[in-house]
Amino acid sequence: MIIDNFNLKSISAILNNDTVFVSGVMDAKMEVSELNKKLPAFTGDLTITNVMWLQPCH
Repeated sequence: MIIDNFNLKSISAILNNDTVFVSGVMDAKMEVSELNKKLPAFTGDLTITNVMWLQPCH
């Protein structure tokens, strides 16, 4: 599985429609194995660049 230039704002927006809690870009090259088990194994490389954590205003 290859993920290129995935914007983390997409996940943050799904979890909370009003506020973006995290932004950045994720690239990954992973292999999934042991699909017959309750929790499959993931191995590979994952890189996140330009990470920003945002605190919501109350």
